[in-house]
Amino acid sequence: MKRNSRKITIACVLALALMSFVLSSCKKSDKPRTEKVIEQKDASDYLKSGKSKIKASDFAGAIADFSKAIELQPKNPSFYQTRGAAKSKMKDFPGALVDFTKAIELKPKNPSAYQFRGTILSKMKDYLGAIQDFSAALALNAKADRCYFGRGHAKDMLRDFQGALEDFSKAIEFNKEFELAYRSRGLVKIKLKQKESGCSDLSKASELGDKIAPKLLKKFCK
Repeated sequence: MKRNSRKITIACVLALALMSFVLSSCKKSDKPRTEKVIEQKDASDYLKSGKSKIKASDFAGAIADFSKAIELQPKNPSFYQTRGAAKSKMKDFPGALVDFTKAIELKPKNPSAYQFRGTILSKMKDYLGAIQDFSAALALNAKADRCYFGRGHAKDMLRDFQGALEDFSKAIEFNKEFELAYRSRGLVKIKLKQKESGCSDLSKASELGDKIAPKLLKKFCK
């Protein structure tokens, strides 16, 4: 009898221990899992972030964000254009040229892309290419004053002074407060032996706040 009683006691202890373990496991499993959720960004998030970084002059960071956006949407022309603008700020003109060209390839009737690429080509001293792009931008109704000015500058560099004069005049026609256009037109007029009219343009540029015009007035208009 004693042996049977001892066996029953041991069995009860083991049963109670097992029940305690099961209850403890259930309580642990009832606790909610706190897994870390990683928020996925989409292309528009990277675009927004990149534009904010451009405003903060973090151009390298902006380029990284725009590159992420391109990975997600490789057929979106605006992503290439914004990345090209950031590269331009970092004076990576060859890189900017590639991006603006890709933007045009994806959206051929994109006036601002032609305008930006024309500016880059001018900085790279490809003035004929710049003239073609500014002309294409104007044909697509791009911002006229900047395009006429850019084309005029390219013509000036190619010593087409009469063509430059006409484009600078067009730029001023669209923007009466365009001090750089007045300065550039004044210098072209002086090259064309129109000193009095050229000096008048330099004076106007100075009045509008151009900081280089006063020095040019002293040099050419004494």
